[in-house]
Amino acid sequence: MALVGDPKTGVIYRSDTNDKRIIGECRAYFKTLSLDPASDVVMDIGGHIGIFARMCGETPVVSYEPLPENVKLHRENAHSILNQGAVMHDPQSPEVPLYISETSDQSNHTLVPTRGRKRIMVQTFDFAEELELVKPTVLKMDIEGGEYDLLEGYGTALPVRIFLAEFHFRKKSDAPRAEALWAGLDDHFDQVLVQPKVAAWNTFGVWASAI
Repeated sequence: MALVGDPKTGVIYRSDTNDKRIIGECRAYFKTLSLDPASDVVMDIGGHIGIFARMCGETPVVSYEPLPENVKLHRENAHSILNQGAVMHDPQSPEVPLYISETSDQSNHTLVPTRGRKRIMVQTFDFAEELELVKPTVLKMDIEGGEYDLLEGYGTALPVRIFLAEFHFRKKSDAPRAEALWAGLDDHFDQVLVQPKVAAWNTFGVWASAI
């Protein structure tokens, strides 16, 4: 594993993975995201290697990342509070399987059962309990398909002023689920937009804000 420092952000990343692409995605969010260190608290679900948390600067961040290899780099890159595990709606077990990507995409690990992947057991955190504990004003979520069960279980009336997320399409049934969640967010937030710089054929970024 070759580690490289990004000259623009200072992020330490793995040159043989897609980490650099994730740096670009996170920078895209910050073209419009403005944080106040005195009043904002960020909850970062799917903290990866700490890129987003690092870009939050002095604003307090509480991150959640289940993969041990990512956690090590997260600790190098960001000074956020870091919880090693997966956030879920009403988890029924203290541990669940995480399905591991063995490609260069080291952000693509998922709680969604995926044929042919090895899996590891990771600790669970209850979403509602963590919201009450952290009391975030900004919620960022990138959990590779796990967003559907989490948001469908908890609901889209999120107690934050800004919600940033990626919706992933792993199977055909994800498209109507994404549409329903979008409608729910649109009912609750003043503004819901697609983040054009955070998108691919099977992913789109969502920005929801209370103006």
